[in-house]
Amino acid sequence: MGRRLRLATLRDLADACRHQLLAAGDFNEARGWDVLHPGETWGAEYFKAVGAAGLVDCLHRVWPDEEPTRGEYQLDHVFATTDVASKVKDPLILASSGSDHAPIAFTLG
Repeated sequence: MGRRLRLATLRDLADACRHQLLAAGDFNEARGWDVLHPGETWGAEYFKAVGAAGLVDCLHRVWPDEEPTRGEYQLDHVFATTDVASKVKDPLILASSGSDHAPIAFTLG
């Protein structure tokens, strides 16, 4: 339920901000989960819900196979409304600075 509530909250914020939204961080969801756990669909279901909420997974556009940010999984993402997503450029994973996740940097242009 928490995952759906988080996405619904982002959608509500996008509506309130006239469809200008960018949310970046640790979402603890990965498409790679399904690949490493045959028969499970957690990742596919979550990212389908991201699209249904009107959001774009900006990093997936650049890294279709995902880039691990924690262990074997890419748990960190940049989600945005369509108009903002087109401005997310040049993402890269930075060396971890003591966190259990690797930070992601990108430019807006």
